Amino acid sequence: MANTTVSVYQGGTGSTTAGAARTALGVVGTSDTQTLTNKTLTSPVLTTPQIDDTSADHQYVVAVSELAADRTVTLPLLGAADEFTFNDHTQTLTNKTISASSNTISALPVEIGMACSDETTALTVADDKVTFRMPHAMTLNAGIAGVRASLTTAGSTSGVTTIDIEQGGVSILSTLLTIDYGDTTSYTATTPVVVGTTALTDNSVITVNVDVLSGGGTEAGLKIWLIGTR
Repeated sequence: MANTTVSVYQGGTGSTTAGAARTALGVVGTSDTQTLTNKTLTSPVLTTPQIDDTSADHQYVVAVSELAADRTVTLPLLGAADEFTFNDHTQTLTNKTISASSNTISALPVEIGMACSDETTALTVADDKVTFRMPHAMTLNAGIAGVRASLTTAGSTSGVTTIDIEQGGVSILSTLLTIDYGDTTSYTATTPVVVGTTALTDNSVITVNVDVLSGGGTEAGLKIWLIGTR
């Protein structure tokens, strides 16, 4: 190593090698790799700081964005050990209040139930047994997880009860809802429902039609459910 002049205060000046000076005086070089201990840095400016992981074979590299002005980041007064929350890291949040008015909450589960008749009068085959407008947009789940029908009084003798659901006059079902005679729910139907249109738009007109009744025609108390997210 070439000789380096080291200015020594509180004792004059002298010339010695850089290595010897660091050993004797504990001088920190501006570009040398050194481990510092027992130092207090006041208002340090860090450029791309890196933090070793537990085994010191990888680093957390801290990246920043371009600011228009200085920003103060205030850490809360923690009552116990805690951790930061990150966008893509899987975490369970507790003690949080999320305002729906100032946040966008996606894929929120939602269900809409609708009575399509009274509880005792036998159903008849007819369109538009009930008509309503969607109170909001939603995406239906697939199959029986997205559309269901039920009866208070089951059909009898033979056949199935067949129900269609339309949006704006067009069926949203590729395979219609059916309830086997003797049953009161489409959940266990021999032929499962297939949802062809999953997107229900805000304020769209929804109608429910009864297309087919069982041989006994005893069905009563029809309800339908639309299940999905918004």
